Amino acid sequence: MFPFELDQAIYRILEVNGIVVPRRERRQARRYALRQPVTVTPVDDRSGRAVTAEAFDALLTDISSGGFGLVVDRLITTEKAVLTFWHEERPWCHLLFEPRWIKFTAPACYQVGGRLVMVLPDDFCTPPGPPRWHGT
Repeated sequence: MFPFELDQAIYRILEVNGIVVPRRERRQARRYALRQPVTVTPVDDRSGRAVTAEAFDALLTDISSGGFGLVVDRLITTEKAVLTFWHEERPWCHLLFEPRWIKFTAPACYQVGGRLVMVLPDDFCTPPGPPRWHGT
């Protein structure tokens, strides 16, 4: 059930950004290049709640229903976090993820690969505001 919901969320994200999605795929989870600012909100490892005071901006580089790539300016130190997508200054999609790998690329610049776990309800977290990515 969850992979189907993730597929729907990914298709909505791509449509909002004007990316044409082919209807027939040879792979189960095709990866799409998508450079878009997003918000990352850590999830407390003990309580399972979003820590909105520690939310930060990131740059999405690619996405599929199974995973994604990000560029961030700090380490993600929790086992899970939330990717929040914005449209017209409003959060409209929250995806729970697990960071799988992190690669140091430059001072205060990391590439992150993660596995998407599930689509979260709108009220799971409310980041402080839309991302204003200032990285590279």
